[in-house]
Amino acid sequence: MKYLLHLFISPVQSFIARARKTTDLFGGSSMLSGLTAYAIKRVMELQWEIIFPGKNATGNGQSFPNRLVVKIENKTANLIREKVNTIKQAMMQQCVTNYEKALSYYNEKDKSLILSKGQNQWNSLFEIQWAAVPCNDNYTDSYNNLMELTKAVKNTRTFTQLNEAGGRKCSLCGERNILFYSNERKKPPPFSEKAVPIAGIDEKEGLCAPCFTKRFYNKESFPSTAGIAAMNWLENNKVREEAEEFKNCFKEFNDQLYYKENLTEEYVKKNNYLKDPERLEKAKTMLSEWYREYKEPSRYYALVMFDGDNMGQWLSGKFLEKNSNLEEFHKKFSDSLSEFSEAAKKVLTTPKGEPVYAGGDDFMGFVNLAYVFESLTAWENLFKELVNDNLADFIKDNKKFTFSAGVVIAHYKTPLQEVIKAARRMEKEAKAIEEKNRIGIAFITKSNTIYTAIITYRDKTILKKLVKVLIKKEGRDTLSSSFIFNFCRQFGFFEKYYKPEESELIAGMMMTELKRLMIRSTENKTQDAIWKHESLYNEIKNFFYSLNHYKRGIEYFDINSFVSFLKLADKLSREMGNVYQTDTP
Repeated sequence: MKYLLHLFISPVQSFIARARKTTDLFGGSSMLSGLTAYAIKRVMELQWEIIFPGKNATGNGQSFPNRLVVKIENKTANLIREKVNTIKQAMMQQCVTNYEKALSYYNEKDKSLILSKGQNQWNSLFEIQWAAVPCNDNYTDSYNNLMELTKAVKNTRTFTQLNEAGGRKCSLCGERNILFYSNERKKPPPFSEKAVPIAGIDEKEGLCAPCFTKRFYNKESFPSTAGIAAMNWLENNKVREEAEEFKNCFKEFNDQLYYKENLTEEYVKKNNYLKDPERLEKAKTMLSEWYREYKEPSRYYALVMFDGDNMGQWLSGKFLEKNSNLEEFHKKFSDSLSEFSEAAKKVLTTPKGEPVYAGGDDFMGFVNLAYVFESLTAWENLFKELVNDNLADFIKDNKKFTFSAGVVIAHYKTPLQEVIKAARRMEKEAKAIEEKNRIGIAFITKSNTIYTAIITYRDKTILKKLVKVLIKKEGRDTLSSSFIFNFCRQFGFFEKYYKPEESELIAGMMMTELKRLMIRSTENKTQDAIWKHESLYNEIKNFFYSLNHYKRGIEYFDINSFVSFLKLADKLSREMGNVYQTDTP
């Protein structure tokens, strides 16, 4: 008999997002991808047919999503249950194996106690669940039945209770007792007397076994947020040539030392970076010379995450032509997504950024600020070429599969967990728009002021143009950002007070004033410059009118969103003006 099997791992997002360092984030995502890769290997040994993920999801395991859809032929239900439970047990053992490998950083001979406690914490973390249904000749009905059964399985979650005595909780997850603390401490933190010291943990940190494993899962280094922010600046010739000499001025090196505010005796002593005062002075001199020649590196970076819109509806066959074969579509769909995920990672090569994970339609990566617009455009084009164009023969009414993105631009010292939460929130807000296919952008300043906007991919071009003309550069027709300040001061509060019947009048008045302010703030008042800025004004005006919505037959304009869009462009231009190496953002 034939069966369809769905195997999936949870929790995913919460496990990955609990990170204080970029290495935690990368380690968590790589570990989950590795678990899926291990499951795929075991399934292939059984000669079962894998439908999702696609056959192109190969390599180091980083591109695997957290679930499998498998077609099984000529097997009984009891045999499938036995084999799947064996795979589950092997996957859980793989988690413990990863933990044991991470323990190689701990030099004590007797690791039995810390290993036993760690195994208990790991056994209570992940749920590896599955559902299977008979697969008759109607694949569509079988798949939809499988998804309904999956929902039921998710709603009746089982869990393993972790019984631990009271103690200090992990700095990352806040759920489990710490088993490891920094070897820089003279004694264990309070309420954690049985924890063990280890290198690679900050002095005030304490980690449980799963979070410890995330921290040390990957041997290769991953750039810090400061490293991402400075990545394009580090490509300057003199900096690149002298970087090793600069790093040798310190016992240990952190990318934050590329910023002058951290190159103080107090900071390097506190973090045990100081070799001697003379070396510190040499480093200060080198950094000053680099700053004079190349300006200072940006202190901001971007975290981008996106995934496909209406994924469940696409997989159910809702948007397919009547004669389309859902099984063939699934295979083509998963292969196309796997191909896209591999290509999406390659967009972020140094100095553009670094991918965290790319699994099918799901992506997360750090982007250097100079390449945010370029990268978003590259992913948009790749998605069209590798996904939509490949699926065109299956889809009715020229429907397009789209993805919504969350983009957060933050200071390198902003807590990483807050940046991840903000990116997920912006992605969620982008998907909350009925049409989806949006980008939610947030700019978090060092003082934690947040500017946000939800835009379409077409609007991204308008934002890019506006940012470009606000960046002051000799020989270019630029605008003073004073027009944004004056416009927002006049109209920023209007949405609270204007009457619905006055919407059209208020909108006309706002656009007239916007045009006047833009022309007045043109710094090079040649006729060509004025024409260029009038053209940009028309695009911005069209964007404003696209924000309208109707309530009880009356047209409303989203003034707050428009004002936020302008403020976001202003903040981006101020920061991006320091990082662009070319004339065009």
